[in-house]
Amino acid sequence: MAPRRPTAFEVSFPEEAARPTTREFGGNIWLREIAISKLLTFTRIRTRRSQASRRYGPWIVTPKHYTPSPDDVPETGDLILEGEDPEDDESDKPVRLFLDFVIFDSQHDNVTCPLDALTSETRKLEATGLALAAFVNEQDEDEVDGEGVRLRLSDILGYTIDYTKLADPLYIETPHAWYILDSPSNLYRPLWDSFIRPHRISQIVISSALTEPRQDPAEFLDYFCMAWDDILERPYTESDLKSSVSAIRTAIGRTKESKRILNTTIICWLLANHSSQISYQPTQSEPRLSGNPDLAVLQPRNQNPTHVTPLIASLAEGLFRERLVVVGPPPPRKDRAEIQRQKDLELEARQKLFYLLSRVRQSRRVVRLGRARAGRQVRPNQPVLRIDDVEYSIGDVILVPITHASASANPPPEFPDHPDKVPPDAKIQDYFWFAVLVHVYADRELMHIRWLHHASKTIMGEISDPKEVFLTDICDDFPLGFIHGKALVHYSQEERPDIGFHEYFYKFMYKAEDASFHSIQPSEQPITPNSRNPLDDCAGCLAEQRPSEHMEFTRIDSGLRFIGVDFHVADYVLLRNEGEDEGGGGGKGGETRPAHVGQITKIVIPPPTKIRRGQVPVVEVRMLGRIGDIVDKAPIELGLIKDERHLFFTEKSRKFSLHYLLGKCLVEHKRRIPNLDLWISSSHKHFYVQYTAPSLHIESWSEVRKLRSSEIGACPPCYDAEVERMNGVKVFLENIAERPLRALDPFAGVGAFAMGMEESGCVKMTHAIEISPSAARTLRRNSPQATIYNQCSNKILQWAIKRHAGIQVDRLSSIGESRPLPNPPMPGDIDMIIAGFPCQPHSRLNMFQRADDRKSNLILNLLSWVDFIRPKFCYFENVRGFLNFNLMAYQHSRYTVRGGIEMGGLKFLVRALLAMNYQLRFALLQAGHYGAPQVRVRFFLIAACRDQPLPPFPHPTHDFPVADNLDIKTSNGDILHCLRMTRGVAPHPAITVQEAISDLPPFDWFREPANVRRQLTERAHSVPQVNVDLLSPHAGPELRGLSVRFECEPKTSYQRWCREGGRQGESKEIKDLQHFTRVMKPVIVERVVKIPLKPRADYRSLPRNLQEWLADNPYSANARKGFKPGLYGRIDGDSFFSTTVTNMEPTAKQSWVLHPTCKRTITVRELARSQGFPDWFTFIALGDSVKTMHRQIGNAVAWPVSMAMGRELRDVLAQQWNDRGGEPDIDEKSD
Repeated sequence: MAPRRPTAFEVSFPEEAARPTTREFGGNIWLREIAISKLLTFTRIRTRRSQASRRYGPWIVTPKHYTPSPDDVPETGDLILEGEDPEDDESDKPVRLFLDFVIFDSQHDNVTCPLDALTSETRKLEATGLALAAFVNEQDEDEVDGEGVRLRLSDILGYTIDYTKLADPLYIETPHAWYILDSPSNLYRPLWDSFIRPHRISQIVISSALTEPRQDPAEFLDYFCMAWDDILERPYTESDLKSSVSAIRTAIGRTKESKRILNTTIICWLLANHSSQISYQPTQSEPRLSGNPDLAVLQPRNQNPTHVTPLIASLAEGLFRERLVVVGPPPPRKDRAEIQRQKDLELEARQKLFYLLSRVRQSRRVVRLGRARAGRQVRPNQPVLRIDDVEYSIGDVILVPITHASASANPPPEFPDHPDKVPPDAKIQDYFWFAVLVHVYADRELMHIRWLHHASKTIMGEISDPKEVFLTDICDDFPLGFIHGKALVHYSQEERPDIGFHEYFYKFMYKAEDASFHSIQPSEQPITPNSRNPLDDCAGCLAEQRPSEHMEFTRIDSGLRFIGVDFHVADYVLLRNEGEDEGGGGGKGGETRPAHVGQITKIVIPPPTKIRRGQVPVVEVRMLGRIGDIVDKAPIELGLIKDERHLFFTEKSRKFSLHYLLGKCLVEHKRRIPNLDLWISSSHKHFYVQYTAPSLHIESWSEVRKLRSSEIGACPPCYDAEVERMNGVKVFLENIAERPLRALDPFAGVGAFAMGMEESGCVKMTHAIEISPSAARTLRRNSPQATIYNQCSNKILQWAIKRHAGIQVDRLSSIGESRPLPNPPMPGDIDMIIAGFPCQPHSRLNMFQRADDRKSNLILNLLSWVDFIRPKFCYFENVRGFLNFNLMAYQHSRYTVRGGIEMGGLKFLVRALLAMNYQLRFALLQAGHYGAPQVRVRFFLIAACRDQPLPPFPHPTHDFPVADNLDIKTSNGDILHCLRMTRGVAPHPAITVQEAISDLPPFDWFREPANVRRQLTERAHSVPQVNVDLLSPHAGPELRGLSVRFECEPKTSYQRWCREGGRQGESKEIKDLQHFTRVMKPVIVERVVKIPLKPRADYRSLPRNLQEWLADNPYSANARKGFKPGLYGRIDGDSFFSTTVTNMEPTAKQSWVLHPTCKRTITVRELARSQGFPDWFTFIALGDSVKTMHRQIGNAVAWPVSMAMGRELRDVLAQQWNDRGGEPDIDEKSD
């Protein structure tokens, strides 16, 4: 009988195809037989691993007597911790973290004892430790300072742990709360370690068995022995597994899925030589962090395993602890012959390294084989040097010892003088630089070289591809004697070229100053095609000359060229503002001082003799002022607002040194602008004028007069060039409007990132995945044409890949609903992936970091989407703390994780994108720099496939006074300067709180006491009073449909945009202003209305009888901090919102939430304004939960930042389209 051929499903998904059915194999009997037969094949593996683990036997721990501190706060039912919100807790008891804990028996001389002692009726277990609020949402978690309160728990009722979920915590229950036991005190650690370790091993075994019921025991043993033991600070061993069999049997009896677990291959194998009798125990009560479906999907126990593509799985191997689910054929396993060949090649490479190192201290014999003269054509592969019998040609890649003189900013390595002193993992790149031989000087013992960076010397460091190098734009003259060998390096445009073991490849250019990677243009190659003399065409030399040429001026007709720009008389220019005319808002962090705007009236160039003595040209300009600085003097009937684009001419002139010039802008009379929206959206450097005044500061509006359009002039060639550019962008947008770049967001939230980029006119979010039901509904409401998947991104990816492979799979449904989801996106359906990907929490003190947090691994799912879809562009966002995300770290103490690969998250992100042939750059961006009225720093990354332009990050458009240079410090100590953060150079002033929200209707809170007639105060006649009713979902005026109204017309251009927000030519109706607050308890309402109406007033102004425990109690965390300011804090209207977060409670970390001029907290709409959401954007929440709306806003990417990034993408694509003559259309170009 001919052997059966495997099906396509079996080839693509062998693990799933191999799963047996009960009818075929007889269930548990067959599994037990297979498991026993497997034991014979494990003898050698077990013997080897057991030898390595004999020293780790079981230990005996002696109990100790514990003396509780009298300062410990007794646990009570009315205790509230910082960050806790009893009104939002849908369970009977709050859930808290418990750290630095000790568990002891208060009836037996306070002797320490394990939780097993709860089974004894003669013992009463109590505990002391540091208690903190527990959070499901990682954004909430990052928003408390995390110092906690030391509590004494009076009575431990029991404990519970979910063995089916890897790394699910152990909880203890008291009469008042649930506590997650996180890390013990030093005194209690030995006892705790001996207790918890078998439970952790049971979790690993049972969760793995349920994840892959038919898993090969040998594969599981490999996986288990790679898992990290936080207690012994080493990987687990097979003897650990064997010694825990009894605990595993007990754990199975405590789970609801015990029968299913017993039928898995792993459990059958483990219990093959043990009794199969399981002692079943009654199901224990379990804690709930939240009954809210939006938070339930975020709980670790409800998270799906991370699904990845084979490529991402291979890159992630050994770097992530989670057992990844590979969707597709797994990477082939190496056979013994291949492993042996690999070892032989590694030995050969090590011998080569020994040889190279032995030659470092020896003199070199250099023989020239030709005369290198300027103008003489260089033939490929023509030898020009012979050094120690090795010939070298122009274009060869040579090896240069790493010394102080070479292209290294770090100390050079010590060169060993004996093979025994060479580290076992040493590589050539540890001791030698790579460089391209460009030229050999005829009259000097020097060569000209172009440096290459080995991948390990870039931002990727230790997780880079060992065969990859990167071209740089750095070149040098070096002595010929520094050549110590050569390497075979190939230029390739493939993802991973097929090269020999001792060979290397390069695909991209690396810019060390900002750690960006770019495609290499032909003119940037070390040896340019058809070059007659590579020295003259050296791209490194040209790059070195650009900065000096950039800062030097050149005479041109009617002007001069400086910083790469032609300046003429009558040009409008931006000039650096050093604060000599400070005024305007921005109380937090100093005054905002945008760049000066002026029109050049005269350019004075000194004679050559004075130029040689250092004198520089001077430009005389007619100054223009900002209408916002004098709008308070204007009559109301004029209807003027504080518009950052509206300027006015003055009669004042000033002289500026040449170095004050920042660039050109364009100013036009409003009457001569046919489409003001198009004019403004085309560039952040476009302004308009209507008035003129004697000076920048006026006493009254009578000094101002209307400006005739004929009085406005400009340099005709420069004006025409900018109008031509603007019209080119307009034509491009008209061309791309029919098929814009189609975007997918796998972690969409409410879609702010993608929808903000849609404002550019060249992007359209067509697909979005969001796990939160409320956020998914918000997406559907505000982006009805997009396909929304309310489901886990892991599941959608698995469905998409299988469907693309032609595999029939069940259609998924929305979470909590029976509604079937539409088909997932396929390659070719998506041009962009935009994502604010989830990551583990990064609190200031690392208090909540978990080394095994599965949320950290969703970056792998995101990269798998990139691998599957292969979009043209990627835009990613994360919190600043992502830079501190280490790979393979382990839990060290109650506060920190230790070890691992420093900045490993960023390194892996870069590594994976480069492996998929993407160019990339990354930076930290401050939302306030782009017109958001808040302090908000986030990490962003842009990637583009190699045949597309790599868009730059937008330069700051608003002068934001909060000091932060946004530099990134790498793990090797380098400082990356990604954007210019100099004050006084942005064209617009920062947006303040009042400039963002002052047009929204004011109202105060009040709560009428029962049977007491409210006496209207004088304030109540001018400011509406809103009753805070505990039975209502929110408090505030109903402003829906026809009832939508504002307090006044827009006072600023920011307010006008929020009310009219939408791309040029679009108008969206405001259906629900959502200008309401969350309902608070009466005592909180009373505290809020008692806070004085003064900027930065807070709880310290409250009378003693209104103070609450966490603010006033001497044992509270706030007391230990010296009663820090902020609780119940009133926002300064002339300053900026603190970082908009998800927890907007008066006692949260970001507790500056009281309205600047009203007796209440800020509303949903005011919070949305802080993030730049347009007013038509409606937030949907299950149960109309205002707190859910807060989370949706706080988790979003600031809309103005998204818009700024979209504009840069638009300009780059428009330039590409123009360079190609309008053909082919970017969207019709084949992938």
